[in-house]
Amino acid sequence: MAVETMVAGKHAMVEVPAALTIEEAWLLVDTAEQTQMNCMMLENVCYGRDELMALNMVRMGLLGDLLHGEASYIHELRWQMKEIDRKTGSWRTQWHAIRDANLYPTHGLGPVAQYMNINRGDRFDYLNSMSSPALGRAAYAEREFPEGHQRNRLNYIAGDINTSLIKTVKGRTIMVQHDTTTPRPYTRHNHIQGTNGVFAGFPNRIALEEGGRKSYHEWDYDMDYWYERYDHPLWRRMGEVAERNGGHGGMDFLMFWRLVYCLRNGQPLDQDVYDAAAWSAVTPLSEASVKNRGDSVDFPDFSRGAWKTGTPLGVVS
Repeated sequence: MAVETMVAGKHAMVEVPAALTIEEAWLLVDTAEQTQMNCMMLENVCYGRDELMALNMVRMGLLGDLLHGEASYIHELRWQMKEIDRKTGSWRTQWHAIRDANLYPTHGLGPVAQYMNINRGDRFDYLNSMSSPALGRAAYAEREFPEGHQRNRLNYIAGDINTSLIKTVKGRTIMVQHDTTTPRPYTRHNHIQGTNGVFAGFPNRIALEEGGRKSYHEWDYDMDYWYERYDHPLWRRMGEVAERNGGHGGMDFLMFWRLVYCLRNGQPLDQDVYDAAAWSAVTPLSEASVKNRGDSVDFPDFSRGAWKTGTPLGVVS
């Protein structure tokens, strides 16, 4: 759909992930370059208040030089298996019987990639991935559905927890986890570590060697202090309107508002087709790594070297 849209001379805005295979990712890149149309993956989490504040903190040097990030999609969704004929569970459940991989990486990874200037001064180099046993979906199906039900006939192969580790060309590391099966609280981690300290989410907390209010051996959970000083200018301007209009706490509205603003004013979008390809590539690359005992798998350079001179995503004023 996205390829046909660009060929028709229109910009393409795509749900996550934008591609399910490396070949599809390259097709998006090639088509965007050939048609000169935008192809933006609609990663709404990049427009959350906390993610925007962390980006602002990073850009202002509060955390020092970046070293490591942690990202996740940990969201217990076994109940979706009861959506048989329609809604998300009607198709999403099948993927647990098709691929043993990090099935949904972009919510946690997108913001961390932006903190680290991925495709804009650095890029993903290679990935290692391992999965836990796949036990939870089968157990849930046995408990919740009658014997012989289609959910009990599926062979669930996706490990309940997948952990993937990305190394960037500049040597930074990013842990990306996926778990929609085990009983545990929701988290995207949103963890970014630098030489001067760390910001982490769920719950939000910060620890700094210099510039903090406590010892870096102790978490500071009082976010009001940090919002006052480091709230992203876009959220300061539009946050109240975004929250009022809703969509995952306002991030959906802010994403669409920003997208339209950039198109109307001829500005580059905050995410481009190279981001869509690289962030989405985690799924097929993790599948390949899991199949090969966690061996490293190289990321393609979707930007064909342009990442070396790419302009880092700025803090929108």
